[in-house]
Amino acid sequence: MKTFLIFFLFPVVLAAQIMKVGDNLPTFTYTDQHDQSYTINSSLQTIVFVSDMEASKKVHKVLEAKKGTYLQEKRAILVADIHKMPSLISKLFAIPKMRNYKYPIYLIKEEEDGKPYPREKEGITLISLADLKVTGIQYLKTPEELAKFLQEK
Repeated sequence: MKTFLIFFLFPVVLAAQIMKVGDNLPTFTYTDQHDQSYTINSSLQTIVFVSDMEASKKVHKVLEAKKGTYLQEKRAILVADIHKMPSLISKLFAIPKMRNYKYPIYLIKEEEDGKPYPREKEGITLISLADLKVTGIQYLKTPEELAKFLQEK
């Protein structure tokens, strides 16, 4: 019985592991702040990932100065993990505020969907991709670092 249970739970444990270089990107369909769906495809080269308000502010500082298609032109997307935010707060305040941004923000609303993403407190995680395979993971601390990274793409 123990052996059966171990084999049964093994895929669940793997699904919750944090992605690392060499991994295939987990496939998700994201919804942005306007309820538009997006499924990651092989042309995507960078995921800019944030999981707290401080990191979000840094990213928005950079992107607000750019046109709305800037990330798309860089073959990048912005993913924000908001699952810890109380549902009422996100529905009444956060998401309506996000609708004012001219660029899409793909939202992770469920804890399980955000588990594979590496993160640092108040940090911006950059996940580099080639054909949906993770080729690099960087952690940035400042808006200037993000601006420089995106400019060089």
